Amino acid sequence: MSRTETALIVGAGKGLSASLARLFAAEGMQVAVAARDTSKLADLVDETGALPLSCDASRPDEVTALFERVESAFGAPDGELRQA
Repeated sequence: MSRTETALIVGAGKGLSASLARLFAAEGMQVAVAARDTSKLADLVDETGALPLSCDASRPDEVTALFERVESAFGAPDGELRQA
C-alpha cells in the first residue's frame, strides 16, 4: 500500500511557493506551508487545504520543531522547498 506524498514549503508566501502549493495539492499531495506569520497564508490554506505552521527558519530549534510537527501530522516530507 502506498502512502500519500508530503510536501513541506518553508518561507511560504504569495509567489512561487503558493503556486507550488497549489500544484502539489492538485496532484493529491499533503502540503504543509511554513512562515513566520501564518495569517498571511489564510487564503492559500483555504484554497489548498495545506497545513499552516509557524516557523522562523533562522532559528534551528524552530526548524527542528517544524519537521517534528510535519512528521507527526503526515509523516516525513517527500519534497521540501525553502525560499531564500
